[in-house]
Amino acid sequence: DAEKFLSYIENNPSDFSPDPNQCIVNRETGEVRVFGFFSLVEKAKSQGYLYPSCNYFRIEAMFIDRGIATINTIRIYDADGTSNKDVVHAIVESRYQQEKLLEFMKAFVPGMENVFITATGQIIGARDTRRILGEKHLTEEALIASPKVPDTIGVCTGRQTLGMRGEGHTPDGTEGSASDYAIREAVGQLVSFEIPYGILVVKDRDNVLVAGRNVSCDFLAHKHLRNQPACVTTGYAAGLAAAISVKEGISLRSVEASTIREMERKTLK
Repeated sequence: DAEKFLSYIENNPSDFSPDPNQCIVNRETGEVRVFGFFSLVEKAKSQGYLYPSCNYFRIEAMFIDRGIATINTIRIYDADGTSNKDVVHAIVESRYQQEKLLEFMKAFVPGMENVFITATGQIIGARDTRRILGEKHLTEEALIASPKVPDTIGVCTGRQTLGMRGEGHTPDGTEGSASDYAIREAVGQLVSFEIPYGILVVKDRDNVLVAGRNVSCDFLAHKHLRNQPACVTTGYAAGLAAAISVKEGISLRSVEASTIREMERKTLK
């Protein structure tokens, strides 16, 4: 019942994140994205419907006219994404959480009384594992303070809350809880930054590039670099750098970022 669901959100603003990017209900365009249901989650936990580490319910997107929603609430903590044993445990735990969330939706979320699962992820997603040590190591402080870098390979823009308090996916199990500033209180700011080629180049290795969420950065800079736009940017630049390296007969370390940018302009026309 989409009307019942949307009415609850509109009539209970204190039960959701105050960030307009994390609580979107646009009936005209059909855009829905909501982080919260805080009171309902606490009520469900007190009655044994939800597991202790669940502190909020997160709908990443919803197609109102079709009654289909993408749920992004499952969280696994204290797991090493490089350990097969931990990954298997995480998959089993995620299936358990999935069933508990389904019970929660049916029993507590207005309009979701008849909800059912249509599809789930086949594997668990690891947000952060190993990252390289590159010719450059990017921190969030540097990313914000120095938006212009000489070896830039691209520009990205995203809405983020800065600092450790702004880490929306805290690894300590408190994500979405009353102590989570990023979810409960903050309003993210628009951040634009340039990505340096040096964070793709593995230190002390001439012909190895790494793109995506494994680039050389610290934990806080990672939240800016692990999302799709930045991953596409680093992946595309890495491919162009490899092509330039072969064509000119030089090492990847010797490839000029200006040459990468020039090829980007030509290939993206």
